[in-house]
Amino acid sequence: QADKVIDLRGKTTLLELAEVLKRSKIVLTNDSSPIHIASAFKDTHIVAIFGPTVKKFGFFPWSLNSEVLENKELECRPCAIHGGDKCPKGHFKCMLSITPEEVYKKVVQSLKED
Repeated sequence: QADKVIDLRGKTTLLELAEVLKRSKIVLTNDSSPIHIASAFKDTHIVAIFGPTVKKFGFFPWSLNSEVLENKELECRPCAIHGGDKCPKGHFKCMLSITPEEVYKKVVQSLKED
């Protein structure tokens, strides 16, 4: 359903982004500000991808209508409070182990539940 996906990266103000998130059925995002904005809206489902960061840092979606995809088996997680462009270990398994298929499955499952 590519016709229902809208990519607005860098194209909205903060207030416009909040309105888009409020109207969205699902928000798929990494560990970034859209998680927290979308958490304010009870009807918006959040699917968040967490790589180098973890819940204990406090940057987690607090909405009951949210799910986080992450690899909890890595001893090197967390490696940074805000992540980064490079993996200190050189493998970036925290992100690469979360497959596109896994993300797609979670989004489709969430759509069916609504």
